Amino acid sequence: MPTPANAVEVQIADALAAGITAAHYSDPYWRITAIRRDVPDYEGPELKTLQVSVVCPNEEMEPARQGDVFTYTTTVVLARHVANQTQIDDLRRLRQEIVDAIRSGVIDIQAVSDDLRFVRAYTQTAFDRDALSDRRVMLASIAIEHKMIRGWVQAPTGASA
Repeated sequence: MPTPANAVEVQIADALAAGITAAHYSDPYWRITAIRRDVPDYEGPELKTLQVSVVCPNEEMEPARQGDVFTYTTTVVLARHVANQTQIDDLRRLRQEIVDAIRSGVIDIQAVSDDLRFVRAYTQTAFDRDALSDRRVMLASIAIEHKMIRGWVQAPTGASA
């Protein structure tokens, strides 16, 4: 059985980042660049512009008849310095547009596996009073859940001890 180049969770994160980057959104964020990251940590000058991170998903497994059902929950984080309520509202609208593109299939990551199925997306906003009032940083996140049935690994035949 061939081994994929990357783990499934990396494939999912890379496909989502590529899909989010390829899509078009409303002004002022009609074109954005999403990057796969392990931790979406930004400081200072980076936040003068919009930062979009796709964090590799958490993976959960539950047994099924023909293998196991894996649930992958990927987080997309939007972060930017904001100066006013309009900029906060623009980021919230962008977050909703990304969710709509994913749930509508505009952003399609089916190339990862024919067995990968979109389940749901939900928005999460970190209401960090210090971040928003003192540092003027808006953080918005989206959780995206996919499920996939993966068959069991077979022991090699003819192996000698």
